[in-house]
Amino acid sequence: MSGLSKDFDITSVASTSQDSQVNRKLRVTLLSRAWRSSTDGDLSTINRELAIQLAKHSNVEVSVFLLQCDEEDRNNAASHHVQLVKAKKKVIGCNPVDWLRNVPDGHVMDCVVGHGVSLGKQVQFIRKDHQCKWIQVVHTASEELGMYKNIWQGEQLHKIEVELCEMADQIVAIGPKLTDAYKGYLRGSKKEQNVINLTPSIFLNF
Repeated sequence: MSGLSKDFDITSVASTSQDSQVNRKLRVTLLSRAWRSSTDGDLSTINRELAIQLAKHSNVEVSVFLLQCDEEDRNNAASHHVQLVKAKKKVIGCNPVDWLRNVPDGHVMDCVVGHGVSLGKQVQFIRKDHQCKWIQVVHTASEELGMYKNIWQGEQLHKIEVELCEMADQIVAIGPKLTDAYKGYLRGSKKEQNVINLTPSIFLNF
């Protein structure tokens, strides 16, 4: 991922946050499981590269709120001007990914970036507590989910993903085909105008 398409402008997406962005940097936090991970493939890769690209903007301050990281990860992220914030175990017995609901005290952000269902469902709680903008990233179409999951599970995940997009302030779809698909999914809720296209160079064929 060497660049972002001209359709994606993080500063315009969050320009209506509470404070004026004229005299300070826009503070963006992405949710992720890990900085570098082979266990969840696309999610960590896309989130990491998106964070790196956003941090290239001089008026954007980028952090990643994640489940696991080590000193090597922190140093690697810092070399790209990205701060890693590790989630703390808050509730015993719950899915660790739900720890991402609890952003540390004192961590300020203008917008938070969720991704899919697993890293998007937490944002509804974060936005309520922190009054920030919600950007939801989608990179998988419902018909693709059906290739790997049973039909019922795929339909349920798709339903949840669309509902999350309806709640978000902005939806970022990976590639023009997925952008068109989500505009169709959201037409009934009149949110299709909130879908913007992100076409990194490695996804030009999507």
